[in-house]
Amino acid sequence: MSTVTALSTLAKGTSATPVIVAVLAFMMIAAFLFFRQFGEVIAHAVQLLRIAITALFTATLLVGVAVVMVVVAVRA
Repeated sequence: MSTVTALSTLAKGTSATPVIVAVLAFMMIAAFLFFRQFGEVIAHAVQLLRIAITALFTATLLVGVAVVMVVVAVRA
């Protein structure tokens, strides 16, 4: 169902005035734009979180390798 059809059905079902239907249309458009931008923000946050987790894993791996090298050097 398209937005125009939904608003037309709403206007007929509730006997709303054209002004109310226009306000609802603008609110729907604003909500769509807001949530589209909000979705992009979430996508960027997830990408940054993924990079942080990868960096943490890499740092942990490097520290582990350094510890193993120190232990091997001390025992040798």
